[in-house]
Amino acid sequence: MGASLPTLQFPDVPVPLYDNALLCASTAEIYEETSHRAATIVANKFKTVHAPTTGPTPQEMATKINHVDLHLPLGTTEESFAELNDLYLKDAVYFHDTKYAAHLNCPVALPAVVAENFVTSINTSMDTFDQSAAATHIERKLVDFTASLIGYDSVQADGIFTSGGTQSNLQAMLIARNTATAKLKGPLPQRLANLRIYCSEDAHFSIRNAAMLLGLGYEAAVAISTDAQHRMDAQALRAQLIL
Repeated sequence: MGASLPTLQFPDVPVPLYDNALLCASTAEIYEETSHRAATIVANKFKTVHAPTTGPTPQEMATKINHVDLHLPLGTTEESFAELNDLYLKDAVYFHDTKYAAHLNCPVALPAVVAENFVTSINTSMDTFDQSAAATHIERKLVDFTASLIGYDSVQADGIFTSGGTQSNLQAMLIARNTATAKLKGPLPQRLANLRIYCSEDAHFSIRNAAMLLGLGYEAAVAISTDAQHRMDAQALRAQLIL
């Protein structure tokens, strides 16, 4: 007999019944009203933002967030919007501001934001056709179209949409690892141990992380020195290949 699970104790606080929380036919009007209200709040925020950030410190943000008692849920949507404004919108980093210049973030395209209304509301799962129907073929169409723009053979080429560079690097390295191990002989652990990834010393940290996740280990990602223009040193790369 295994050990019994511990009994969880919750504070004795009133919990409101969210009868209208589920998005369905009977709540369509509520969905429309609250979505319009949320869009109005964001639009008004864009109009009043005069800098990319208010410059809050991590300590200031932690104090505000930690002050929230999750055992005491708010009673109305308007209260939630007010709290959201205080905790998030007021001190958010606004990439839309013309003075913003850092990292990889950029303003989003308006059609993409509008499309999110459809994507998040319908909540289609792309795992299988029976969960997505037309969405599956829309994705395939876009993948084929993107391949044709690059100049690839749309019949033989394939692709997948990812959430960003880190996931893209992992996906690419997964394909490369599987291709390389298929060409090597011997037990799989030995084949993996012989693989190396040569990258610039300025390469993104996701390369080493991907090497670890793929079972190659951090040391499999070998950093090659760069010159003043951050170009990989070809001689240093050649020396590593000889090793």
